[in-house]
Amino acid sequence: GLDANGGGARPGPAEEAAELDVTSLPQLVRSLIEDQPTEILAEQADAVSLLPVATQREILRLLLRQVPEDPGSQGQLAGMLVGPSTGTAGSRWLPVQQGRAALRLCHRLIAGKDPECLEHAESAFRIAGRVIWDHGGATPEIVRDVAEWMAAQRKPSAMRFALTCLTNACAGCKEGAEQHKKEVYTAIQNALISLAADRVQHTMALARAAVAFLRQCHSLLTHLPCDSEAQAFVLMGCLQGFLAVGAGYAVRRNPVPDVLASDSAGSWDAMETSASDWESVRTDGKDDAAVTNRVRSLALECIALLIDTHSNSVFGKWSMVLNPATGDAPRTGSARSKWPMVLFMCTDDPCPKVRAAAVTVVSKLFQADSLRRWPVPLEPLGEGPAGAARATAFTPLTQMLTATIRMYHEVLLRCLTSTFQSDVLSGLEGLRTCLACVPYSKLKPGLLGEVSLALVPLLGRIREGKASEVFGRSSTAAVLDVTAAALSKLEPRDSTGAAAPCATLCGELSRTAVAVLQMLATEAGVEDSPQRADKKVPDAGSTARSLMEALTVMARVSTLTPEATASLTEMSQQAVAHKLKTVRAAGMTMTKTWLSRLPPTPGTYDPTLLTMALEVGQNPALAAALRVEGLATAAAALRLPGGREYWEGGAGEAMLCTLCAILAEDPGFQVRIGAGAALASVAQAVALEPGTPHWTRVIAALLKGCQDPGLDVRNGVLMSLGDLASSCPGTHADAGEAAAAAAAGTIAAPDGGEWLWVLDSVLPALNDKDKVRQAAYRAIGQLIRLINFSATLVGTPAGTPGSSDLLNRTVAALAAGFEEGTAKTQWNVCYAAVQLYVNPTALIPVEGGEKLLLPMVERLARSPNIKLRAHAALAVACAPISWRRGGMPSSGMLAKVVEAAHQGLEDHPTVEGPQRPSPAHEVRYLQMRKRHVKSLLEHLEDLGVAAAAEPAPAS
Repeated sequence: GLDANGGGARPGPAEEAAELDVTSLPQLVRSLIEDQPTEILAEQADAVSLLPVATQREILRLLLRQVPEDPGSQGQLAGMLVGPSTGTAGSRWLPVQQGRAALRLCHRLIAGKDPECLEHAESAFRIAGRVIWDHGGATPEIVRDVAEWMAAQRKPSAMRFALTCLTNACAGCKEGAEQHKKEVYTAIQNALISLAADRVQHTMALARAAVAFLRQCHSLLTHLPCDSEAQAFVLMGCLQGFLAVGAGYAVRRNPVPDVLASDSAGSWDAMETSASDWESVRTDGKDDAAVTNRVRSLALECIALLIDTHSNSVFGKWSMVLNPATGDAPRTGSARSKWPMVLFMCTDDPCPKVRAAAVTVVSKLFQADSLRRWPVPLEPLGEGPAGAARATAFTPLTQMLTATIRMYHEVLLRCLTSTFQSDVLSGLEGLRTCLACVPYSKLKPGLLGEVSLALVPLLGRIREGKASEVFGRSSTAAVLDVTAAALSKLEPRDSTGAAAPCATLCGELSRTAVAVLQMLATEAGVEDSPQRADKKVPDAGSTARSLMEALTVMARVSTLTPEATASLTEMSQQAVAHKLKTVRAAGMTMTKTWLSRLPPTPGTYDPTLLTMALEVGQNPALAAALRVEGLATAAAALRLPGGREYWEGGAGEAMLCTLCAILAEDPGFQVRIGAGAALASVAQAVALEPGTPHWTRVIAALLKGCQDPGLDVRNGVLMSLGDLASSCPGTHADAGEAAAAAAAGTIAAPDGGEWLWVLDSVLPALNDKDKVRQAAYRAIGQLIRLINFSATLVGTPAGTPGSSDLLNRTVAALAAGFEEGTAKTQWNVCYAAVQLYVNPTALIPVEGGEKLLLPMVERLARSPNIKLRAHAALAVACAPISWRRGGMPSSGMLAKVVEAAHQGLEDHPTVEGPQRPSPAHEVRYLQMRKRHVKSLLEHLEDLGVAAAAEPAPAS
């Protein structure tokens, strides 16, 4: 007789209490367990359960040191372990050694076939799942045996705990889960069938059990994706039986689902579905509606996981997913009673979580690559109502896809205009998926515009400061992200030329942006430092980036009228001067984007934006990346109306001094690279004429930067110099365009020799590291197309070499680029060679020309790099253009050219490596190479080269 509270004597006569020695209890218990463990398990199990939990645990620890062999005693011991292992403590009171012993005990009961093992299976699963969760120890054999037990048994009272045990075992032994994946999913299928979905409707205890089941299914599907397409469809059929649980709007037309009534599913009537088996399942005080709502939402979430794994396999079978196999459908009389069940649930289910889960299911269907890459129109693009069905004997796939897409867009429209926060968020996520996956160009116009206009009220809520009332403050970024995606898809004007929804959305976004910038500045606090301001507003960074991304897209698609330019300028000024550094960085990126589209126009210049951005670039206390953005924005600000006049009015000299000083003296290498890029951008923005003092000063500063001690700085400055040269009008920067123009005889000769001394100054960079050499060859190619090699060097610095000598040294430098250099260096050499061949003023000598041509012919014939072969083919194809001006190669060289041309028409495998292009790029480079080789053969035939049409004999 022990007190259940403290292990002392029961209340009674004083003499009886005095006779009991409480301190001797541990020794007494130990002696009994050591002498008679089997008798204690057989006769005293109920008595032990009345002891305090601490005493029970001590007894069980001792019993686990010598586990009996007979199944009956093992089952009793497993049952005794259940009570002390409930609650938050779990099995952590067991030492690791005894915990593993308990797991082995439970494994023997699970794997055993005796009736006594089956009788105690529930206790075994409960303890095994707890021990695996707390102590680990899962093995592939445990995963296999639990899955096989679930596949063979139909005992609902143990199935829930078996599924929990299986989930924990799969998480603890991924090797075993992968090894026995088929058995695991067969077990899940059997567990779902054992619930008998039809009866779940009428038994709330079973509905609560379904919640526990579906939670474990969701966990397994998350961590162990179902690879088998057949099993995935079977599981979806099982899960569809739960979609109508507690749904008053649905009517079941088929009493028993076909997939559940199959022979492999077993006997439906023989299933044990006693409600008393599930009374122990807790619902945390939720009412019946909450339980059934959770059943539907979990079933939809599991279906979404299966679709996510097999989206391409499910494509074309959407009706099987959206219309349950159980025949559940909306009741007649509803406005959307003919809709598929899942689409109906998106708008009409009473539970917001269920509606959100249904939207997710349809979104997963739309993420199939087959839909994104649909090759033909989904509906006739001519006249006629959108979505009109054609009369056919069957439903074509395109008609099914079109109908589903249009119904889903109607769902999204209702979600975005809903008063429920969760519906709005679901609509935003669904619209984001549609914008990324739906081929709107294959549908009649107007569908996207109609849904996108639903974003206008949401932007208005943000502007009015009422965003948190509708969809939550943290989701402001989501609204802006979806707005940016919609703007990138919308056409600026419709087919009639009238203003499309794009213009409406741009105007609303422009008004909202100013309010959001002010709101972020207010919440950050005027007194706070920029570093602390970002921490004070946790979601400010994401909101700012999303806002600027939306504004960047708007700047790309909107018409830059004077009013739009003024609005963008105001927003740019607010962003550049903002307290939050995330806003400033994203704002300057946005500013550069829309300013690059702005054509130079006269007007009254406002230097506010330029001054603020230049101050950011000069501030050494700021991060290097932010300073680089500031310098680039300052240079781009000169594109505003009146920028060139402002520059010529005296501001240019001061800005040049600032940028040149930063390029020469700033300690940060990233800032020096940014200063070089800003100098090149300034020259482009104000259209500096070659030979003018400011142009000469910019070029001199860039050439000095080519000698910077930092390798990355030298590489970056050479890239900027090449960009500056490529921006000069009058010639073709693209090698393919230059070759086509030269072949057609429409390429123009460069005007003068102002760039000669620039080319001469860049040639020494070819002796640098390979990374710098790549940029140098690229810059040389950009410079060659601007040089008139026959021009008189007027107005150039003293000591500039003659043009003929410079041409010879350039040809030799290009030929040397093939001797030691990576494939990237060599294809940059090929680019420079193309520009040299098509330059009408370049008279290449025969000897030097053959030294340059020979390595390119060899690369065309035998290079394992498919991209290098394509570039070499273009360069060799352009060589005959220069031969027409003189310098015809020898007959031996021509024979090698012909042989390489015919080899270039063959397909050669590429070597494996990090620089190997993707399969799509391989096809593109192969087609480009063959196109250039055919052009080369045509040039050779026009020149009358022998054997141009026949391959040369093998040497």
